[in-house]
Amino acid sequence: MWCLIYRLGKNWRAFFNVVPRIPGKMTTVFQFLVFLSFAGLHMIPQWLLVIIIILSILSALDYIYLFVKNNFYRGMRNA
Repeated sequence: MWCLIYRLGKNWRAFFNVVPRIPGKMTTVFQFLVFLSFAGLHMIPQWLLVIIIILSILSALDYIYLFVKNNFYRGMRNA
């Protein structure tokens, strides 16, 4: 585990090179809908929570994939 953290941590600039992606944008829209739902209705529908959980997981996996891909190819070019 520590080796993985160390390996990924060697290139922190890859975090700053991540561009906004569609799953992240969709997650932000649904998070705003959750906020509006709670502010307006004082409740959050269960279907909206399920959608936001799924989108959050997919978005996180997408950004992790992008980071690992960029980090891996940079390491290959520097080797």
